[in-house]
Amino acid sequence: MTNTRPDRFGERYVAGVPVGAGAMATVYRARDAALGRDVAIKVLHAELAGDDAFVRRFANEAATAARLVHTNVACVFDIGYDGERPFIVMEYVSGGSLRDILRARGVLGELEARRVGRALCEALAAAHAGGILHRDVKPANVLLAADGTPKLADFGIAAARDADAETLPTRSGTSGFWAPEQARGEPATVGSDLYGLGATLFVAVTERLPSPGDTDLRAYADVSAAFADVVERCLRHDERSRFASATDVAAALDARHPDDPSGTTSFDAILDAPTLVAPHPKPLRAKPKRTGRLVAVVFATLVVVAIGAGIVSLLRPRTHAVATFVARPRVDAMRAIRAAGFVPRVVGVASSRVPAGRIVAQRPVAGTALAAGATVTLDVSTGPPLARLPDVLGLAYADARAHLDLAQFRSTTYPRSAAAAIGTIVGETPAGGTMQRPGTRVTLEVSVGPAASDAAAGGVDGGN
Repeated sequence: MTNTRPDRFGERYVAGVPVGAGAMATVYRARDAALGRDVAIKVLHAELAGDDAFVRRFANEAATAARLVHTNVACVFDIGYDGERPFIVMEYVSGGSLRDILRARGVLGELEARRVGRALCEALAAAHAGGILHRDVKPANVLLAADGTPKLADFGIAAARDADAETLPTRSGTSGFWAPEQARGEPATVGSDLYGLGATLFVAVTERLPSPGDTDLRAYADVSAAFADVVERCLRHDERSRFASATDVAAALDARHPDDPSGTTSFDAILDAPTLVAPHPKPLRAKPKRTGRLVAVVFATLVVVAIGAGIVSLLRPRTHAVATFVARPRVDAMRAIRAAGFVPRVVGVASSRVPAGRIVAQRPVAGTALAAGATVTLDVSTGPPLARLPDVLGLAYADARAHLDLAQFRSTTYPRSAAAAIGTIVGETPAGGTMQRPGTRVTLEVSVGPAASDAAAGGVDGGN
């Protein structure tokens, strides 16, 4: 096949637009003409099709993923060849990836993160039960179906536990989500997948990667101690001190904990309130029987009123004025809110005027009196609003640059051997048509023709 954007894959699948690209392959949305359904087709890059090691690795993905049939795993339907290029036909998951969601709306809340984590545990438990290690658990490989169901995808570097180690790279995975043993070049284990799970959940609620010696989740996110304990245990340096299985992680995510804020109420104000005691009455001299009864009734009434006032005072929570948090860094604001006895809640909002990570607005406003344990909501800037990245595949380099400049995206170009005309864009990452932040650097692959020598390879700054 000579065109850079195919019309069909085999006889059955009608190609649509590219929806993603990686180091090994490009993913297209396509239509299964036989069954009338949308599918995703992953096609090995042309320059890799002649590399037996890459072809074996690509075929391994299809064979490995096809063995897994689970609600939380993206299904593999078919494998075929377009000329000499192999392709895999997969379930099309329309909701995008967890990475896309985080870029578009900011961090997840704890309940959302627990739900995603629970689903990933189910997927990993199924894989591990079948003797399969994923080895690259990260937000980009967590897809969300239209109904919100998380699905673990991209088994491109997954391996059976008894696979020949020489057929796969030693350091497999994405830097930042590697377990320490993977970074050292040691074989991956079940614990390595659990580390990737922990790193994924850490990123989901903080928008930052954990670093060695700095995995204190509550320093960066408003989560319960119970949830933080689960994530931090997954991220332990020594894999022997992590959870033993994905099932154990799921059970820990399901467990309730006294520090879990959901459904609990603070009674600190009641417990700290002073105790009120009604004064003892002075002795009364004997009075006529009728007068004594009247005094007793009056006294009893006063005692009841005093007791009632005491109860009301006990039940009335102490209040504190809310401080100003606008323009402050998210972490500083959250710490100050907790120190004041309130509960912070974070909502990500796009903003062109407030730098990412700083407070755009707060609810309630500064000066409002709140009881201890009340919630203060922070709107945290996630940066400028997203914009649609122009789809420049198939365009001449100059035209592609013009489209990207107009939409305020930067670019870096790399030469790539391809059958397309020299100077034509044959690769775009992130994929055109996706929502991205203006200023994002886009990687463009430019055709140098089919006879380009390997010496032409190398990065060239796009200049903007």
